[in-house]
Amino acid sequence: MKYIKSTLAIIIFSLLCLTDVYSQEISFNHLVTENGLSNNSVISLYQDAKGYIWIGTRNGVNLYNGNEFITYKSHKSDPNSLIFNNIQKITGNGKDEVYFMTPKGVSALNTTNNQFTTLIQGYIRAMHYHKDLYVTKDSHIYRHNGKQFEPYYTLNNCSNIGALYVCDDYMLIGTEEHGLFRLDKQKKLTQLLPKVNVINIFQDSVGRFWIGTWENGLYVMDGNSMKNYLHTESDPKSISSNFVRSFCEDKQGNMWVGTFNGLNRFNTHSGTFSCYQKSEREHSLTHSSIWSLLCDEQGTVWIGTYFGGVNYFTPQYQVYHHIQVSKVEAEGSVSRL
Repeated sequence: MKYIKSTLAIIIFSLLCLTDVYSQEISFNHLVTENGLSNNSVISLYQDAKGYIWIGTRNGVNLYNGNEFITYKSHKSDPNSLIFNNIQKITGNGKDEVYFMTPKGVSALNTTNNQFTTLIQGYIRAMHYHKDLYVTKDSHIYRHNGKQFEPYYTLNNCSNIGALYVCDDYMLIGTEEHGLFRLDKQKKLTQLLPKVNVINIFQDSVGRFWIGTWENGLYVMDGNSMKNYLHTESDPKSISSNFVRSFCEDKQGNMWVGTFNGLNRFNTHSGTFSCYQKSEREHSLTHSSIWSLLCDEQGTVWIGTYFGGVNYFTPQYQVYHHIQVSKVEAEGSVSRL
């Protein structure tokens, strides 16, 4: 029995190692301006209630139905168009509205009548939807009451709020200079991380929070514990950059982390990272700087790059079963959005 257990342990360990080896051979599919994308700098991604993929760029937003793009842009002569073309974040109410955050304000699109309205003007730095729409401007948080935005909370003597995540009982607030805070329903404020520039906050399926920072790497908050992952030049299994921008969780429960220098897959068994970057290989990433990530309902992972458009693949077929999916098969899975 002892021999069998030892043999099984060796097999499991070998399979985990093989997974990391084969994961380097992911075949990424690409969507760029030649395919109809309005711009190759993809800053934000979102899947709406109908299953369509919204792709926010520096020059308009694109609705992708699996076969073609519909592009929406700001038009000065049309008050019912986007407020601005630089789309920094996209979210929605899970029904008939999609929200677009830009440096000049937030636009809402009613998907029933296909008409835009401007909800708020000014430099909006963060946005999150949980039962209501929340946005931040400078050090102020606003909540939409169904008709307009109203003040919700202000961080006194604090820097700009650059990240926001709202839960039932509290919200996490990430700032540019003063770290991470938790604000409960009684408006009690607790500082969780000091003096880091928080870029993004993501909650996974088991309740952990993944916190991306500018220059300070990745923080993972699990209950009351906080662990920091930093890039180490001498360690190829460390995170590939300390500039951490985006996250998504695939259908197998593995985390993907977008950084300034590469896409990372976090191995929950070993606590290490596998990195994917642009190379000369035909189906590699089109650009190594990752801005946005999304795992859609079908399990496809979408990757928004700084200058290489959108890359996408399905981890279930490539990372875990080591099968190279053809472009025709991959596009077929997207068309069933």
